[in-house]
Amino acid sequence: MGAEAGKSVDRRHVLVLVAMCGLTMVSLGLVLKLSGLFFTPVAAEFGCGRGEVSLSLTVVNLASALAGLVVVRLLRHMRLRPLVALGTACAAGGTALLSLAQGLPVLYLLSAVQGFGAGLIGSVLVTDVIGNWFVGRRALAVSVAFGSSGIAGAVFSPLVSWVIQSVGWRVAYLASGSIMLALCLPALLVGIARTPEELGLAPYGANSQERRATRTAAPPSRGGLAGVLYFAFAATMVTAVPHHFPGIAGAYGLAASVGALMISVCMAVNTCGKFALGWAIGRFGLRTAAVADVALVAGGLVLLSVAHGVPGVFVSAALVGCSYSAVTVLLSSLVRAMFGDEGYGRAFPKANLASTLGTAVGAPFIGFAFDVTGGYTLALLALAACALAGLGTVLRLPRCSRQE
Repeated sequence: MGAEAGKSVDRRHVLVLVAMCGLTMVSLGLVLKLSGLFFTPVAAEFGCGRGEVSLSLTVVNLASALAGLVVVRLLRHMRLRPLVALGTACAAGGTALLSLAQGLPVLYLLSAVQGFGAGLIGSVLVTDVIGNWFVGRRALAVSVAFGSSGIAGAVFSPLVSWVIQSVGWRVAYLASGSIMLALCLPALLVGIARTPEELGLAPYGANSQERRATRTAAPPSRGGLAGVLYFAFAATMVTAVPHHFPGIAGAYGLAASVGALMISVCMAVNTCGKFALGWAIGRFGLRTAAVADVALVAGGLVLLSVAHGVPGVFVSAALVGCSYSAVTVLLSSLVRAMFGDEGYGRAFPKANLASTLGTAVGAPFIGFAFDVTGGYTLALLALAACALAGLGTVLRLPRCSRQE
């Protein structure tokens, strides 16, 4: 039965992918993308600055990164469903309880709970499970899971924004928690496991002999890990650029609506680009697809530094949108290709932490560079150079990665 399942998609493989999509919609989509909607109304009621409220998102990111460091270790001692239940309770429950917050200390505390839960069911767990269930078309499966997070943000952000405007932010927090719980239900109710072998199945695209070879593919190396950590940090710094699109548009003498449309273009590529990269990895190999993706991102940054009009800024925004694929689909595939399944559980949580640090550093780096130079050119070119330097890690890969 197991060998046969490795040749075709069993119904359980599909259910696992659907469940993982639900978890990424919560951990990478709603927890992060809905936070900004609450900054203004919460600050107004608490009588404090928006900056103080926005620190809650920093707390969420840090707590999520810390949870990512321990989730693989927890999986060795817990079954998948109890761990998902714990993560769901923290993420969805913490979000709902935010409706009761009366001040910043409680806001920060519950944000830590929310972030920790998101980290438990976030990218580390999702890529670990998908990596166990899929050998053939693994990158495509990862891209589907991560791509769904952007769809969740696009679908539910307007809905939650309407609830805030109609009945207030407290009810909106309750609604957000309920949505998160609903999206986690497939992973809670469907009988899935961390590995297909636990259910008498084989991974899609590999028989048991191939599976054993993949699990011991490559031993971790410090040099390789350092390269991956740098790649994760540099690639994630680039994802801070879209936050400055309105400011960039203004600096170029363009209307505010242009900056907003740049963000829309970038987010569209954010979702579609993940699917495209997953397909490209399967079609051309990880090394070729990775070089192309990094080159597109760097090219977009350089173009944005010199193209000060329409449609140049829109083309640049689209190319910068490829950076989101680099820090999700590409990073996961890169770590697994370099370290194999055995080393993945040790290396990817560290890469995830480096990615979080890149998020924290990127936005202020661009802002301070603007304050010092009076423009965005230096920051954009510096980020392009950092992205290209990350190709050193990519070029260590063989031309065709058997991991994908």
